[in-house]
Amino acid sequence: MRQALKSCGVLSILILFAGFVVFNAGTADAAKVLKFQCAYVKTAGSSQTMEFLADKVKEYTKGEVELKLYWSGQLVKASEALTAIQRGMIDGYSGSVLYFAGTIPEANGHYLPYAWKNPLELLDIYYNHGFREVTREAFAKHGVLYLTTFTAAKYGLMSNFPIRKLEDLKGKKMRAVGTGARVLKEFGAAPVYMLANEAYTGLQRGTVEGNLYVYYVLQDYKLHEVTKYVIEPPLYSPGMGDIIMSLKVWNELTPDQREAIERAAAETTLRSYLYGLVKDEYVLNEFAREKGVEVITLEPEELERFKKAAAPVYDDHAKKSPLCAKQVEILRNYAQGRGKIKSPQFLPSRVRIEAMNKN
Repeated sequence: MRQALKSCGVLSILILFAGFVVFNAGTADAAKVLKFQCAYVKTAGSSQTMEFLADKVKEYTKGEVELKLYWSGQLVKASEALTAIQRGMIDGYSGSVLYFAGTIPEANGHYLPYAWKNPLELLDIYYNHGFREVTREAFAKHGVLYLTTFTAAKYGLMSNFPIRKLEDLKGKKMRAVGTGARVLKEFGAAPVYMLANEAYTGLQRGTVEGNLYVYYVLQDYKLHEVTKYVIEPPLYSPGMGDIIMSLKVWNELTPDQREAIERAAAETTLRSYLYGLVKDEYVLNEFAREKGVEVITLEPEELERFKKAAAPVYDDHAKKSPLCAKQVEILRNYAQGRGKIKSPQFLPSRVRIEAMNKN
């Protein structure tokens, strides 16, 4: 995997994101097991990210806290996870928070299109420009701690019809949720609400004609069997995944345990972005072509039309709440100052790429 990372040409840059904050794991009298519902199947890349987090939490808390992971639908559906956390049925959730945007509108702020161009920019926005703090404030109002983000890798349009211009989407049934659905509506498509694990059947039966999701599901969910085209560049490069947990449970942990989990979460974030770069490289440049899925790259002029069509989504989001407005402000200010990426001090000095690549 290390060789693959080097081939992406970004490893040396991403390593600069390792900061110099040292966290110390503490001690407690007995192990505490936290139940986490994952939105994905066990073989998915995002599930491997959660396994990495679970390992690190156990290591850094010296076995005092353990994450018990449950895969897609084993305890509750992804769309029910927020309520399940609030009721104490589960302790945490890993997946997209778009399912909860009806209750927490700020969740849609993670999926405002074309907001960042690469993982470096997303990390910069998240850690250096206040996006993480705004997100945490929003979720805390609902009894939830927004623990961290992880990569969903490139997140864009996949379809059974070619998309080379904006008009090609007119009236097409496209699977999407949250802000993604709102964006597709601006594109002229007909968004269809559908859970991620239902996309294969939906495409197979013609219930939907396309999908707005992470590209690596072509491999992980075998969507290459029911998909003909992938459109570049994606709307989200990369898309954000989310890890949340009960704020009540979080507050019951000792300060040292919370600090250790924050450390594990930060390392998980970085590891996921490195993984996503490798996964995108393989899926788009090798797997898709091998399976007969055509990668269409939009012409620059056409891409600008897509961006212009999506612009009203930002204005609508800003009207949802003061924190939504703050998210939009952060992203717009960042766009004006793009190219001045800072190195965030969010990882302990002991982080090593070898540890991240061991899986």
